[in-house]
Amino acid sequence: MVDSSHSQTFDCPHCGEEVSLDARRCHVCGASDESGWEETDGHDALGGYGSDDEFDYDDFIAREFGTDGKRPRAETRDLQFRLVILAVVISLLLPLILAYLW
Repeated sequence: MVDSSHSQTFDCPHCGEEVSLDARRCHVCGASDESGWEETDGHDALGGYGSDDEFDYDDFIAREFGTDGKRPRAETRDLQFRLVILAVVISLLLPLILAYLW
């Protein structure tokens, strides 16, 4: 018996992954018919990183959040959390306080 599912696919010339004949691009490397099934711009479907070994967390933070790469300090996050909790408590208690005063 011949496996007909294999005849409906081909191997991506760029990464070798099995790709469906009707696919617009490779689900692994992002290569497409428009790019000649080759990675042409240096970036792939993984956001510019070819593999986990090439992933640079500091570069990712700089690309996502700006060039300084600063993240909020723990004290700032704690203060923000406490302010949100305080605002929720006040909003829940305010109707009770106003009802008591009137």
